[in-house]
Amino acid sequence: MVTEVFSGSCGSLTQLVCSDPDITSLTGLTIGDTYYFRCYSKADGLRNTFNLCVTAPPPPPSNDECSGAINLTVNPATTCTTVTNGSTSGATQSQSACLGSGADDDVWFSFVATSTSHLIDLLNVSGSTDMLHQVFSGTCGSLTSLTCSDPNSSTTSGLTIGSTYYVRVHTYYTGSSASFDICVKTPPPPPKTWVGGTGDWGVAANWSPSGVPTCTDSVNINTGTITLNGANAECRGFIISSGTLNLNSGSLTIGVCGATDGGSKYFVQSGGTINLSGATVTLNGGFTQSAGTFTFSSGTFTIDPNGTAGVYSNTNSCNIAGTFNMSGGNLILPDASSSSGTVIYYNGTTNRNFTGGTVSIGGGNSSNTLNINTYVGSYRLAFYNLEINTSTNNTYANSSSWSFGVLNNLNIASGELRTSVAIYVNGNLNNDGIFTNSSTLYLANFTSGSATASTLAQEISGGGIYRNSTTKTAEFTTLNINNTNTSGVTFNISDPSVSGTLTLTAGKIFGQSSNQFVLWAKSSIIYTNGWVVGKLKRTISSSGATVFYIGTASTYYPVTTNFTSNPAGTLTASFEAGAPGSTGLPLTEVSGTNPYLSADSLWSAGVWRLTTADITSTTYSISVTATGSSQNGNNANVRVIKRADNGSSWDNPGTHVNGSGIVYSRSGLSGFSEFTIVRGALLPLPLELTSINAKSINKSNKITWTTANEKNTAWHQIERANDELAEFKPIGKIAAAGNSLSSLDYSFMDENPLFMSYYRVRTIDLDGKESISPVVSVERAVERFSIEKLYPNPTNNLLNIDIQSLNLKSLL
Repeated sequence: MVTEVFSGSCGSLTQLVCSDPDITSLTGLTIGDTYYFRCYSKADGLRNTFNLCVTAPPPPPSNDECSGAINLTVNPATTCTTVTNGSTSGATQSQSACLGSGADDDVWFSFVATSTSHLIDLLNVSGSTDMLHQVFSGTCGSLTSLTCSDPNSSTTSGLTIGSTYYVRVHTYYTGSSASFDICVKTPPPPPKTWVGGTGDWGVAANWSPSGVPTCTDSVNINTGTITLNGANAECRGFIISSGTLNLNSGSLTIGVCGATDGGSKYFVQSGGTINLSGATVTLNGGFTQSAGTFTFSSGTFTIDPNGTAGVYSNTNSCNIAGTFNMSGGNLILPDASSSSGTVIYYNGTTNRNFTGGTVSIGGGNSSNTLNINTYVGSYRLAFYNLEINTSTNNTYANSSSWSFGVLNNLNIASGELRTSVAIYVNGNLNNDGIFTNSSTLYLANFTSGSATASTLAQEISGGGIYRNSTTKTAEFTTLNINNTNTSGVTFNISDPSVSGTLTLTAGKIFGQSSNQFVLWAKSSIIYTNGWVVGKLKRTISSSGATVFYIGTASTYYPVTTNFTSNPAGTLTASFEAGAPGSTGLPLTEVSGTNPYLSADSLWSAGVWRLTTADITSTTYSISVTATGSSQNGNNANVRVIKRADNGSSWDNPGTHVNGSGIVYSRSGLSGFSEFTIVRGALLPLPLELTSINAKSINKSNKITWTTANEKNTAWHQIERANDELAEFKPIGKIAAAGNSLSSLDYSFMDENPLFMSYYRVRTIDLDGKESISPVVSVERAVERFSIEKLYPNPTNNLLNIDIQSLNLKSLL
C-alpha cells in the first residue's frame, strides 16, 4: 500500500508525505487544521481492504538527544555479560544520517573507554531489524564521527582510555522504529610473543611486549625453547605454532581470569613441541591440537571447559589430531563444552597408544553427556588407564561408531560408562558405578587398532552394576575372552551372564570360588580355546550337541550333551576334582569284552556334574573328555558311569557307546547328576586276598588271612606241604562269606604241624571257580631229635630217615 498525506483543501492540496511503508510519521502539523489521506495499491489491478488508524506519537525517550545519553557498562572481555535495553519508538531526529534514509528516530548512549579499542554490538533487535549505529568523540554540540556501521557489530580503535564516547542508534529507513539491546565489549590485549630464544618463561625481556604474561594476556610461541621450572605461570589464551615448550615443574594456568567466552580461553597447538614432564597444567577452556608433538610423561593436565571464568563454547573439549604421546601422568577431563558433550576427540593420522598414565573423565558440573570419540578419521586411540568419575548428572558414552581400547585398567569409580561400541580391556575392569555395554566387551589387548591376546592376569570386580542395556537382561551383551596368562581371567562378581555370543578365544575363566562361580551363556558359544574353572550354565532350546567348556585350574575336561528332543531350559556343568568314591562298585556291564567295572579301575581325577532346574522328561547322551586318562588306546572297554550325587551309589544306566581317543560316551540317559569313567575288566576270581600269614603257637601253627571282597565264595581250604615245591595237601576248610565288599579276617589252627610247614589257602566259588593264595611258611623250634618219617616201607636195601632236630651237629 501507498499512503499520501495532504494539507490544504480539495482541489488545492499540498503533499506532505508519500509513504510506501504502512507506518507513516507526520511532524510540523497545525493543531485544529484538517489533513487528507490518499491510500492505494502500489501495483495495477490489486484490490485491498485495510484499516486506517491515526494516533498521537509517544513522548520522545529520555535519550532522544545527545545531552540525555544513557551511560553503558563496558564489558571487560568479548562476552556481553552486561547489556542495556534501548528503543527508538517516539524518538526524533537529532542530525542527518551517515548512511541510509532514516535518522528520524535516533537515540543516544555513552561509555568511558577502558581500552584503546572497543566493540559495539546491537543484540535482540525487533521491529525494524535494519539498524545503524555511529560512534562519536568530543562533546554534545561538538561531536566528531569515528565509526558509522550498518552491521550490528563494529570495532572502534584509537580510543583514549578514560575518555567519554557517544553512540547514536537509529533505524536505517524513515518512518520505522525498533527495540534492541546494546553492548560494549573489550577485545583482548595484543598477545605476548616469545622473543627470548632459549630461556625461562619468567624473564620479562623474553616477551614482546616486554613483561611476563599475566592472566589477561594471550601467549604466542612460534620460535625458540621455553622452559617452565617451578614458577606459577598464567595466561588468558595460548598458541604454539613452532618452537619448544618444556613444562618441567611448577604450574601453568590458562583462562583463569579476563575473558569468559570460548574465543579467549583456548590452548592451541598448530605445530612445535610441548613436553609435559612434571608440571601442573590447568586449562579453563578447550585444547585443540592440529599438528605438532605433545609428549606427556608425568604431571597433571586438566582440561575443564566449565572451569573458572565461564563456559568454553567450542565443539570439543580435547581435540587431538597431531602426535600426542602419553607415557605417564594424569589427563583429567572433568566436563564437556557448552556446545557439545565430547570430552576427547581423536582425529589423528596414525593409530595412537597411550603407553602409561591415567585419563580421568568426569567430576564436573555439566548435565551434558560426556562422549569419548576415539576413531573420527581412519585411525584409533587406545588409553592406558581409563577412569570414570561422573556425577549423577552425566552419562558417559561413545558417540562414534568405532571401538576403543584400554591397555591396562578400566575403573568406573562413580557414575556410568555407557557405550554401544566394542571396548577392549587388556587389564582389570573395576566397576563401582554402572557399566552399560550394548556391544562387545573384549578381554583382550588392543594395540595400534588391532586385537591380540592379553598376557596380563585379568580381574573383573567391583560392587557396581553390570548390564547389557539400560533395561538389564544380562551382565554382558557379547563377551570375548582372549587371554594367554596362566592365571587367566577372574570374575570377582556374582554369576555373570551373557545375553549374546560368548567367544572363548583363549584363557581360563575363574570365579571367586570355583565351586560356586557360574558363568551363564544365554545364547551361542564360539570356541577356540580356554575353559571355565567353575560352573558353565547354558541355555538349550533345541536338540543336538551342546558342549560345556569346563575344567580345573590346570586341565581341560569338557563334557558334551546331545538331546534327542528340544529340552527348552538351562543346564549347568562343572568338573569336580578329587577321588570320586567307589560306592556301588563293582558293576557288570551288559555288553563288551570286559564287562566287569570294579573300584580298582575307577578314574581318580574327579567327576563331571550336570544339574538343571527346568529340563525334564528328555533323553540324552553324554560324552566326556578325560584329559590325561590312561585308558587311551582301550576306549571300547572304558565306561561312563552315573550316580545321583557324591553320597549315592554308582550305576551304569543306558547304553555304552564306543568313543574315540580319550572321549567316552553313554546314551539313553535321563535325569542329571554326576558322571565319571571306569575301565572294564574280565570277570574276577571269587576272591580278592589282601594278606596271608602263619606263625607257631605252642605246639600248633596258626594260619591267618584277610579278604578285601568276595563274590559267590563257598569255602576256604587250607593246604600244607613240607617244601614249597612239594605237593600241597588239604588239612582243613572254613566256610566262606559268599558275597562281601568289606574286609574279612579268617584263621585256622594246624594242631600237628611239621618241623618246616608251607601253607596256602585255596578259595572255591559256588560255581567251581578257584583262586589260590600266595605260600607262607613256619619253621618250628625242636630241642631233641625225632624221627619224622621212614621210607620206603617195606624196603630191601635202602631206608630213608627224616629227622627233626634243633641242632643237626649234635646228631653227627
